Amino acid sequence: MSFKNCASERRGNVETSLRVTNAILFIVDPANHGFHVPEYVPERPTAANSTCVSVKTRAEVDGVVTLRLVALTSAPEAEAGITVYTGQIATPSRTVAVVTSSSDRVLETEVEENTTDISVAVDDVHAPARITVRVGRLILGTESCS
Repeated sequence: MSFKNCASERRGNVETSLRVTNAILFIVDPANHGFHVPEYVPERPTAANSTCVSVKTRAEVDGVVTLRLVALTSAPEAEAGITVYTGQIATPSRTVAVVTSSSDRVLETEVEENTTDISVAVDDVHAPARITVRVGRLILGTESCS
């Protein structure tokens, strides 16, 4: 899978809203050609392995999804609500991106380590409309790719 590049607008914590095709987003290092999409588990809001986290969203026809990418050290009130994933993914190029099923990068950031802590919080475990991705050890802030 190849990823479409996003703009390189540097900021702090960022937020974007979009309609999500196929009601799923992926958190990956887009340069990690060895990543594997985790097996989908319909009754769970996320699925994960050591290279990728998938996050269920509300259906495209039901409206927009608001997505935030923030530093793991941000205040807990920055979260969307219910923490549904806490773990790590491999980041060999030291980049974490949130991408769509069409390989479009939505948000992206550079990180300090080859393995990065990730936490995902949602407002609704069945059809999230607000998702906060907290990422450990950011080095250059975040980018909005929309």
